[in-house]
This record gives sequence, structure tokens and C-alpha cells, in this order.
Amino acid sequence: GGAVRWVASRGFVQAEQGHPTRMIGVIADITKRKEREDFLRESESRFRMMADTVPVLIWVSGTDKRAVYFNKSWLDFTGRTMEQELGDRWTEGIHPDDRPGYRETYTAAFDARQPFEIEYRLRRADGHYRSILDRGTPQITGRGEFVGFIGSCVDITERSDAEQRLREWTTTLE
Repeated sequence: GGAVRWVASRGFVQAEQGHPTRMIGVIADITKRKEREDFLRESESRFRMMADTVPVLIWVSGTDKRAVYFNKSWLDFTGRTMEQELGDRWTEGIHPDDRPGYRETYTAAFDARQPFEIEYRLRRADGHYRSILDRGTPQITGRGEFVGFIGSCVDITERSDAEQRLREWTTTLE
């Protein structure tokens, strides 16, 4: 029909007395596989573009609990590179007083394959700590396989500050 197809070929030459006599091989149509690969590449590209343009900090961890991805908003917020954040290195940015609570919550949720929500202070690129609301969700494939967690964080500093002022005013009024 004139359509262009992707093919994979494999063959070998048979020889008699050191002279090639014939070639045996197979050619397989791999067009569908190539189309699926293109679709996945485009899908990943769309995800990365979306993840890097939203005003939310996004992270992804693998099955070993360690971070494997941070979006551009995260990297801009922390002022660090992807390499500086990967694995467990990103936790260097959590306020020291908040690290034990974070690790306990994350580990328990990860081991149970359950969503979690936690607030902690994260160091911004300017060195100031900001209150963060972090929500993590287990990633399960269509085959039911657990592949890690994906999370999103929002800066809730203004809300936290307002709640603190409200508590102080309430105490003063009482």
C-alpha cells in the first residue's frame, strides 16, 4: 500500500570451503513497537513540560524510597541542581527539627503503600525556611506493580504564619 514501515532484520551467511553460498535471514515488521515507543516518548515529554511549568514542587521516588526526580519549580525553590537533590540528599534542606518527623511519616506511608500528608520547613534558595505541605501518593502501574511515590508540595508559609498569629491572639484574649 505504499506505507513506510519499521523493520528489524537479522541474518547470517552460510559458506562452503570458505566461500559464501547463501544468506539466511528474517525481517520482522516492528512498526507497532516503534509507534508505542514514540507515544511513550511524547507522553514523557508532555509530563515533563507540564511538571516543569506548574507552580508546585513535584518529586518522584523509586522503590528504594530514594528520590529520582524533582521538577524545575522544586529546583528553583531550593536553588540546587538535580544532582544535589537526588537520593536522600534533598532532605538536607528540611529544617533539622522537622527531619525525624518527616522520615517517620514517609517511611511508614511508603512501607504501607499508603498516601501521606505532612508539613515541614524547607530551606529556600535564599536560605530562609518556608512551611511546606507535602502530599505523597504511591504509584501503581496498570499491572498492579508498585513503582515508588510521587509527591507535590506547596508553600503554606502565609497560612502557617496566620494560624500562629491567631493562636497568639487567642491566648492574649483569654
